[in-house]
Amino acid sequence: MTNPASTLLLALLASGTAAFAQSDQVSGPLIPPPQPTLGSTQVDEDLAAAVRATRNSDPAEALARYLRVLAQEPNHLEALTGAGKAALDIGDANAAATFYARADEIAPNNARVKAGLGAAMVQLMQSRIALRLFDEALDLGGVAVYEIASDRGLAYDLRGDNRRARADYELALKVRPDAETTRRLAVSEAIAGDSLTALATLDPLLRKQDKAAWRMRAFILAMSGDLRGADEAARSVLTPAQAEALKPFFSKLPKLRPAQQAAAIHFGQFPSE
Repeated sequence: MTNPASTLLLALLASGTAAFAQSDQVSGPLIPPPQPTLGSTQVDEDLAAAVRATRNSDPAEALARYLRVLAQEPNHLEALTGAGKAALDIGDANAAATFYARADEIAPNNARVKAGLGAAMVQLMQSRIALRLFDEALDLGGVAVYEIASDRGLAYDLRGDNRRARADYELALKVRPDAETTRRLAVSEAIAGDSLTALATLDPLLRKQDKAAWRMRAFILAMSGDLRGADEAARSVLTPAQAEALKPFFSKLPKLRPAQQAAAIHFGQFPSE
């Protein structure tokens, strides 16, 4: 039986209403049509190569390998979920959502598929759908809260629920620290009005010359009203032309609502005038 939730998501993607991906996102690869079967040996080799590529932080290679598997076995669940994760890692949320939605059709009670689809929906700024999928994943079991906490935190920030967002980021960082979640927490703290704590949260990354952290520092200073500091921070990591182009956005940030600030900083989406 067709899973209604997956059908809805596929229709949403096809209609274009989920086209809120990041501005530098490339078009997602289509799942290739079935090819003549070469035997399980080649499939096994490609799966093993995909796993190695993932461990070596090479999502592009992992995705290419999973696509080879899907060319032979379009409904291969491991390849679909692996391709979804790899697509997310290279910043192609549309492709990730397509892979995960097909996996959800095949295995509607798979918690990791639900969680992956939820992560893709966050990147497509479909926070309400994402939160529902995260709840379903946790209800099914097999996924720990900390594993979805960073993405769920971002979904909460996009909903304007700053308190829950920060709690999720802190949970994720307590169990499995990473730079992206640290940056998200800092932005969330700034949205809550605590720019000093936000800058302190970013400080270890700034000392490592993390360019993304320096960009977040610029936005945090802008939210606090320090437009000169924001401009200086932007110019430290961007070209003069890029930094100049951000000035109008810096001036708008303090006037936005919390959910709008999260959308603007993480996805470059400002409300229309």
